[in-house]
Amino acid sequence: MKMREKNLSKINLIKKPILTKKTLQLINLNQYTIEVDKRVTKPILKQLIEKLFNVNVYKINTYNLTKKKRITNSRNQKKSKSYLKRAIITLKSDQTLPIFLNQTN
Repeated sequence: MKMREKNLSKINLIKKPILTKKTLQLINLNQYTIEVDKRVTKPILKQLIEKLFNVNVYKINTYNLTKKKRITNSRNQKKSKSYLKRAIITLKSDQTLPIFLNQTN
């Protein structure tokens, strides 16, 4: 785990906040959706969010988005590759992430 943490410390783990109708509704429930690097794990992401924004993370859910399936070789095998990973971060009550304050107003 320590080797993985050393490798991940050099890359940009948090890419951008995701703002859609659904994610704006989740903000009212104290849940924030962000796009993260696909190699990041939940414990590393939790530590990073707590250190960067000085908040208490209650729970983190992650999911991968995939591209459309495509034919990869002469045998007509179809494969899909995960290219995006998103995390829904639930904070403890009365806390907010500052990266969402400017964009939701």
